[in-house]
Amino acid sequence: MTSQEKCFPRKLQSMRERRHLSRQRLADLCGISQSTIAKYERGERFPTIDVLIMLADLFDTSIDELVGRK
Repeated sequence: MTSQEKCFPRKLQSMRERRHLSRQRLADLCGISQSTIAKYERGERFPTIDVLIMLADLFDTSIDELVGRK
């Protein structure tokens, strides 16, 4: 597992919670299932580049920030 894959789950959960979004609401906004968001946050799956772009846009941040690259 890369350092980005280790950092991403924490970053995603933190950004989601700071915006007071439930996993279900984030999933709805991204067009994916709530269980997929949960797997991302547990580090069981890593999103595709398309989903990373969508998440970065939604959270008004860069992909680098989202995956812990500075």
